[in-house]
Amino acid sequence: MRIADAPLAPFGQTLLNLEIETNLVHKPALISQMVNFLVAHGYIPLDGRGKAELCFDEALVNAMQHGNQMDRKKKVRIAVCVDGQQWGALIEDEGEGFDPRSLPDVASEEGLLGESGRGVYLMNRYADDLIYSPKGNQVLIRRKRRTSEPPTAVSQRPAAAAPAAPAAEVETVGPTRVWAEAGASIVEVTAAKLSEQNLTGLKQAFEFAPGLGPRVVVDLGAVNYLSSVVIGALVQYFKRAKDDGGVLLLCRLQPGILDTLKTAHMDRLFPMAPGRVEAVAALNAAKK
Repeated sequence: MRIADAPLAPFGQTLLNLEIETNLVHKPALISQMVNFLVAHGYIPLDGRGKAELCFDEALVNAMQHGNQMDRKKKVRIAVCVDGQQWGALIEDEGEGFDPRSLPDVASEEGLLGESGRGVYLMNRYADDLIYSPKGNQVLIRRKRRTSEPPTAVSQRPAAAAPAAPAAEVETVGPTRVWAEAGASIVEVTAAKLSEQNLTGLKQAFEFAPGLGPRVVVDLGAVNYLSSVVIGALVQYFKRAKDDGGVLLLCRLQPGILDTLKTAHMDRLFPMAPGRVEAVAALNAAKK
């Protein structure tokens, strides 16, 4: 990541240039449009869609929520450009700007326990060059053209199969199912994508689920997309469980989700297990 000496501008050929109001409802369609353009022109491989979507998601959420403070009178401007060897996405808000260098180090104790500030780090790990304008209200994501994504360092095994839940005792709360099992509280996420769009529903599972104790297993086997705002919420409930003398453990992580969490150093904070049975066993062993 670096700070430019002057305001930023697109380079090469501009594939997409538009201005939208500050409203998160526009974000999913816009992200799909941006990625589709780059895939269609051969700049992002099909196996690279997920990481590109996450990068654009983080940049747009920052622009709308932190930059424009969700003021619908303010606009977000987006330009997607290419030059034959690389592509770029320039995202600009009308906010006061910020200095991205002021964000805490996500690998530090403060960063690990923080509930925000990981979006820029995830963007920087994905981009070949992440550039902010001097004011901080523009960000240019640049990445070399690729025909395929390099393999991740995590196991490519699919998530372990989940044993059947005790149907009569399951409570559906937001995008989750919640029940008690062998002395642990199970929160099984049923949504494929977790972002700010269903964050309220996820929080309801932790705030209002009946009988949810401090020893929690979060089953993410169905999840194939996880944004930094959701990681922040999980950190919040991890700290709450710890303060109550318990623990929050993640299980059945798909390779892409595990890669995102490891990139953000979350494997240093969250205990993880391959399956739900192993997760409950680990909680019970820790209690002894």
